[in-house]
Amino acid sequence: MSESKILVSGHNPITGPRHLGHFVSTMKELRGLQKDYECIIVIDDLLAYLIFCNMRDKIINRTFFTIRDILASGFDTKRGHIIITSMLPESLELMTLLNSFIDFPYHERIHRESFCGNLKPFHRSQIGLGKYTSMTEFVYPITGLPALTLGLKASAFQGGEAIAGYMSTMEEMSKSVNEINGDKILITPQLVYANNPFLCGIDGKYMIQENSIILSADTNDIEARVNKIHYNKVLIDWYNALDNPNKAHSLNIHDTTTNDSKKEMTEFLIEILKPFRDFHITNGDIMKILKDGAQYAKSLINQTNKEVKMAMNIPTFT
Repeated sequence: MSESKILVSGHNPITGPRHLGHFVSTMKELRGLQKDYECIIVIDDLLAYLIFCNMRDKIINRTFFTIRDILASGFDTKRGHIIITSMLPESLELMTLLNSFIDFPYHERIHRESFCGNLKPFHRSQIGLGKYTSMTEFVYPITGLPALTLGLKASAFQGGEAIAGYMSTMEEMSKSVNEINGDKILITPQLVYANNPFLCGIDGKYMIQENSIILSADTNDIEARVNKIHYNKVLIDWYNALDNPNKAHSLNIHDTTTNDSKKEMTEFLIEILKPFRDFHITNGDIMKILKDGAQYAKSLINQTNKEVKMAMNIPTFT
């Protein structure tokens, strides 16, 4: 593994415990990616604090649940790092500098297409946002993670459908900074797209927390949720995503589920999700992992900050 070949994998902790959709879209691939990259897992807890104001008292626990599940999936902290954005104020300085190169009309268009831009007034009220868009809400969700990724000098960026939308912002930032500098200070990372960006939930719709299988769920909960499945297309989708195509091919997509097919899926999930049920780690151990990751990330981001300031003819005093 080359130390200069960094991959950033972005995660939103707002739902807390990861579900089957999170696992097949990104988490399942991390062990393989660690063979080729120095992987840095970014848990964007600052985004959660800023956007879901009514849930701030729950976000620390949800962040720790997210980290626990990533570790349980087999992520090796000896070959990579886990960081949370609230521990990296240096990335906010870099975001401010790089936002100088994002035109307002461009930013406004990206915002309109974002999660925040699509919120209805009653949605805003439910999560604690004001009636109108704040400046922080307008800026950070769109440019926070892209600036951090560029600051880490990542050569690859892993994410699902929402995360992939950051690529155009990184391209815009990199192009503008490099043009004024005359050299490649910033390099837009290559997108490592999720192998399974879409996974059917229990009801056949896109999987979210309400219609999911939680990775760390106990066996009774797994059985109860699988028993709510009515159509084989869900079972087929899950078998394919979990690398069991032979089992998927044995089912007819047009048929309804049977007690036997649900029993087999339950047994299959209970077995493959066993590492998540059995994994144990203390909050103190998680904090040590985060402090080590923050120290490493700060060194990379500070160097990028210096380079960008030099390109902008802004003095540095370190």
